[in-house]
Amino acid sequence: GVQTCALPILFFLFVIIYSTKSPKINIPPEKVGDPPDFSFEKITISHFDMGELVWELEADYAEINKETDVIEMKALDGQFFRENKAVVDFSAPIAHVNISDSDMHMEEASANFKVAKRSVLLSSDHLEWDAKQQKFFGDGNVNILSDTINVKGDRKSTRLNSSHLVISY
Repeated sequence: GVQTCALPILFFLFVIIYSTKSPKINIPPEKVGDPPDFSFEKITISHFDMGELVWELEADYAEINKETDVIEMKALDGQFFRENKAVVDFSAPIAHVNISDSDMHMEEASANFKVAKRSVLLSSDHLEWDAKQQKFFGDGNVNILSDTINVKGDRKSTRLNSSHLVISY
């Protein structure tokens, strides 16, 4: 009698103990490496040269790593200016801006160049801005489209202050 009664009680206690234990959940870390020194949400960054607006960037999220001197931005929209007028509008889901030299690297970027009252649309897997050369470089699935041109290729570069377009293949 006692043995048959003890077995259901032990089973009942085992079920209670087992069901009250917290399950082990393996949550992978979001990012490998050191956390950023600063992080921001809904941020606007403007770059001026001798009092003149050069570019303005807006992002849903940004983080700064002081050791690498890079701002990583997510959901980026930006503009380049000449003589206080926007001459290029661009966007990218991910972008990196080097703080010390203002060079930019954008992933899956698209840009709208405003040239002589026309728009030239550019999309590319990678779009680079070389601040020293004042030049854009597109690399990987480069597409250029306007009302008079449709060009596809692997690589493209153009200077911001000229209306010339260089395509290399």
